[in-house]
Amino acid sequence: MNKLSILLILLILYGCSGQKLDGSVSNSISYAPGKFCSEKLSGVLDKKDVKTIPLSSSNVKESGQVSADKYVGYAFQGKAGQRISYRTNDNICVSVFTPKNEVLKGVDLDTDGQYILQVAVPKGSTSFNLEMSLGIGTLSQNQSVQSQPSFDIIGNWEGSFGLNSKENSTISITKQSGKSFQGILYTVGNKGGKFSIAIEGEIKSESRETIIQEFEILSKPANESWFLGVNKGNFSSDYRQLSGTGQDPHGNRYDWAFYKK
Repeated sequence: MNKLSILLILLILYGCSGQKLDGSVSNSISYAPGKFCSEKLSGVLDKKDVKTIPLSSSNVKESGQVSADKYVGYAFQGKAGQRISYRTNDNICVSVFTPKNEVLKGVDLDTDGQYILQVAVPKGSTSFNLEMSLGIGTLSQNQSVQSQPSFDIIGNWEGSFGLNSKENSTISITKQSGKSFQGILYTVGNKGGKFSIAIEGEIKSESRETIIQEFEILSKPANESWFLGVNKGNFSSDYRQLSGTGQDPHGNRYDWAFYKK
């Protein structure tokens, strides 16, 4: 029995028991995320519904039909330090499973081997179009020390975010490597509920432009929803202020602004 067969059997077994295939989204910094799937998935990814694709830095386009009881998968070979990216405008749930049959957290691959990108929906059925690519992770451990910037953005940034213009939001940047960074956005929804959103960003040091991707909802109130957005803005020349605009998958636009404490 080959490795793919073993992995798919594990996926099917875990799917039937309600484990692993839980709808967690590992979105990428491709700046066009699909809809975050907060409902638990209960379907199955069958071996015959997994297609092997030669994923590389060039976009691979796939389309198909997915339903609540029948998922679609794409198997590809990856190496530690590479970054998986996808683009879709459809309301689907996307998860990436590692060679160890675990949901990939973040977007950077952590080991060599065969990965499976799963497309699912929590209910009903839908058609989808999906673009995928595999590149070098900007947070790779192999990144040259010479690429490290002279500015330091790690720390807490206070300010306002979204339609709620009050200064009751915080961006906590916890990791910076080269021109890339990771952290958590703490903000308040329209009904006053508190949200925690995992983010990743990249900076163009020449222009100080940045794109911040929301890729996972860490916590949210039960009575409010959140759609992962893409935020584009600029740092000030002293890297003490950050402001810009954002857009969620439904086309809703909003402003945001922060300053470093």
